[in-house]
Amino acid sequence: MRESSLAFVVLYGDCRARLSIHELGMLCVSSILLRRARLKQLRENSCALGVKGRRIMTKLRAILVFIYCSVFAALPVQAGLSDNEVRIAVMTDMHGVYSDLAGQGSVVAAQMAIEDHGGRVMRRPVRLLTVDHRHDPEYAVTEAERLIKEEGVDAIVDLMGSEVATAVQQLAAEHGIVTLVSGAVTPLITQDFCSPTGVHWAGDSFGFSTAVSTMLVQRFGKGVTVFYVTVDYPQAVEMERATASVTRRLGGEVIGSVRHPFRGADFSRQLLEAQASGADGIALLNAGEDMYLSIRQAYELGITHEGQVLLPGLMFITDVRALGLYVTRGLMLASTFYWDQDDDSRAWADRFMRRHGTRPTAVHAAAYSAVAHYLKAVEAAGTDDGPRVIEAIRELPVTDFYGRGGRVREDGRLLLDMNMLEVKRPSESREAWDYYHVLGTIPGEKAFLPLELSRCPHVN
Repeated sequence: MRESSLAFVVLYGDCRARLSIHELGMLCVSSILLRRARLKQLRENSCALGVKGRRIMTKLRAILVFIYCSVFAALPVQAGLSDNEVRIAVMTDMHGVYSDLAGQGSVVAAQMAIEDHGGRVMRRPVRLLTVDHRHDPEYAVTEAERLIKEEGVDAIVDLMGSEVATAVQQLAAEHGIVTLVSGAVTPLITQDFCSPTGVHWAGDSFGFSTAVSTMLVQRFGKGVTVFYVTVDYPQAVEMERATASVTRRLGGEVIGSVRHPFRGADFSRQLLEAQASGADGIALLNAGEDMYLSIRQAYELGITHEGQVLLPGLMFITDVRALGLYVTRGLMLASTFYWDQDDDSRAWADRFMRRHGTRPTAVHAAAYSAVAHYLKAVEAAGTDDGPRVIEAIRELPVTDFYGRGGRVREDGRLLLDMNMLEVKRPSESREAWDYYHVLGTIPGEKAFLPLELSRCPHVN
């Protein structure tokens, strides 16, 4: 919790260094009790004072009642909030490669959550700040430190980009500030870089890959064969091992894998090797420009026209929009949110579109849900103190259209259902952004890495 601007450097009760308005009230009460004892002595001598003395006594009692009522009228409102308001910062990619996926849409989503909560918490205002982290971890940490020390923020949301998210989350933890990671999808946020005041509100690559493997087995049955095309990057290689384990556990068979360089230009050799394997599914464990190029080249090679299914491990609706339905038709992928998945999601997406002009992405929905749940937790905790708010976040179920009854685990992972999706053919799309068939969902308890396998140092 931020230090109050109205504070006294003393030690009193539970107060470590400063005296808040709550402790100030207690001190006033003590003074009142002492004065009442003194007044008793005066009352005993009031007969000697006569009428004038009794008038003085009456005025003194009125003053004490006024002080008592004034102090306690303020306590329920101000005792738990520092600076008399809650401050939330959206730290996102405003102008870079992920600006459509997150960016201004995340700001709009966060503002909608604040407005839906009434714009106030514990009768005090909620203020939203916005920062462009420029996809630079060092710059993001500098800005986060400024937000914490100069702006007095209570929570930071979005954090698009894995390196930015892990760096800022570590800094925020040192200051007891809540981080609500609704952008980045690396599992490291709840593993090696987990935080006692951090929550991962987005999906992660393990959850996406688990859902993709499940879809493939459901489509082809046990005995389904899979070939992996994986970027030669440590996290992706680790993800291949984890996903292959899930595939085998579900009854599938891994018949091969091949690596490609990070930020490659030509994936034809790897794709032709995958095609020649005869695998039912070709899993692409890459992202960004590598994912774009590999999917486009697979289309140009005619791989998806011959019955093999392409399974991108990390793909968003903005990627489908950029590549087009002719290129992406038939792809099977996973997402924590699709704007047309049910009536509640569609209703919120319509409101968002009126504000932002596009359909919301999963990152936008996660930002809304994270801020909405955070504000509920502040109300429940009766304070904006980070560790105490995190306790309330874990205790309260996430009951909105995004969380759908999910809960936050000890390591900070939000367990929410994972949607299994298939990209529509162009002729099946009824309107802009109508891109997916919803094939089913995987419960959050089964989609994400089990807690017993967690490397989070804060997990008992």
